[in-house]
Amino acid sequence: MSTEQLAIQTHGSIQQADEAQRQDLRLPSLQKIQSDLNELIEIQSNSINDEYMQGLYNGLVLARSLITNEEPEFKHDSFIDGEKVDLFGELDYDLIHPKNKRDD
Repeated sequence: MSTEQLAIQTHGSIQQADEAQRQDLRLPSLQKIQSDLNELIEIQSNSINDEYMQGLYNGLVLARSLITNEEPEFKHDSFIDGEKVDLFGELDYDLIHPKNKRDD
């Protein structure tokens, strides 16, 4: 007996078998996923100290926006050698070029 025939015999139809399988997997609801993402975003927002961690945060925000259908609010900080810098204000020359200190 094929898997399809067994599914029909057990559940009455392929659709009912698919639904039974989804219930057996106990897939989390969208509300649970959104709640978990909110918690992870909150935790990650306190751990942004380089581009990688910022990218992880932005990926979580993007995933949440796909569920909520809201516009994501990404972080756009800049880092140089692992240090957060303000590219729109004054830059510390020594931070950018620590080996080539400027003569003042």
